[in-house]
Amino acid sequence: MNEYGRALRRWRRLRGVKQSHAAELLGITQATLSRWERGQHRLTEQAERKLAELLRAPLDSAGDAGLRRLVESSSQQVHLICDVGSGPQFM
Repeated sequence: MNEYGRALRRWRRLRGVKQSHAAELLGITQATLSRWERGQHRLTEQAERKLAELLRAPLDSAGDAGLRRLVESSSQQVHLICDVGSGPQFM
């Protein structure tokens, strides 16, 4: 699985989005999205740009809000690692 495939699957799971809906948002078929997630199909440059834009959208779920509160209120140093490929994020 490529880095975009992992990120896409994680994004869908965090938001409870089905493959068919994510495919519709990206303007592709569900089968193509499935192949991306499994690393069986390479993304075009245009698809990579669309996906990167989608993945950059802020998370707003209750779990994400809880994680943010935990990080911001921690008395210990906390390391968050971004799995989208931009490298470690330290807060």
